[in-house]
Amino acid sequence: MTFEIALVLGILAISLILFVSEVIRMDLVALLVLCSLAVTGLVTTNQAFAGFSNSAVITVWAMFILSEGLTRTGGTGTEDDSTYQLRDDPYRNKNAPLDSIQELRMVRGFTDDVWATFVEPIPNDPASRVMTIYASGLVNINEATPQVLLGIICSFAPDVSLCTDPLEGLKFTQILTTIRQLIPIPLFSKPTDLIDFVEGKGNEKSLYGMLVGFLGPESELLFAPVVIPEDQRPLLGRSFAASAQIFTIQATALVGRSQVRIESVVNFHERWVPPPPNSGRMPGLGVFHYYRMN
Repeated sequence: MTFEIALVLGILAISLILFVSEVIRMDLVALLVLCSLAVTGLVTTNQAFAGFSNSAVITVWAMFILSEGLTRTGGTGTEDDSTYQLRDDPYRNKNAPLDSIQELRMVRGFTDDVWATFVEPIPNDPASRVMTIYASGLVNINEATPQVLLGIICSFAPDVSLCTDPLEGLKFTQILTTIRQLIPIPLFSKPTDLIDFVEGKGNEKSLYGMLVGFLGPESELLFAPVVIPEDQRPLLGRSFAASAQIFTIQATALVGRSQVRIESVVNFHERWVPPPPNSGRMPGLGVFHYYRMN
């Protein structure tokens, strides 16, 4: 082995150690290697700087600049890591959707009082929760309050009487609330059923038709049917869902003095697709959003 080969191997070994240990920034290590080769005479000055005219070198250089710029300006989500690392219980910025609703407790200001008021009024009872982090972006017409349904209808048709006349709006919310109390089953099988209800469409077997037959067409309890603008009907229909497709499952097992609680969230939404770069479709038995055993 000649002296020159041994010198090259030595520089290569030192550079690898510096790259792995990250004691010195990678760009500085690369420049030190370049200078070492030129100073030791292993390459000429022209050969040492000839690489800067190569498009591949310029591309790598530009990528270093771009990645550092994204990190400093917030493009990667790691810019807050230094803040989180200073906590008594240091952790790294997740920079991803929440996996469990309990992660809301890590948000500054999300105290036990806020949790008890806006998330889980009854402890350890998922059915009492009024907030979720799992959603399809649609409002369930069989689960949402009449006030929420009225608000969405008015956002698409603000000029109808349900939205301009407070008395008509009150009739809508009260009669829908009363029906749900008397008939604790889903009232609508598809989003257009709700639209037909507010428009008073259908025969005597439809929901509005049955109300007219039971209360009478002149009843003061009935709201006056409205007309949703034709161009807004499809948009309004796409804002609703008629069934739940994401479920929270919680089970508690007791064996002697031991207690085990399993919490999971299962998604059955037919539009679900795996995160990129994966491909596929919703399995027949759904997918687990979250699973934990306590």
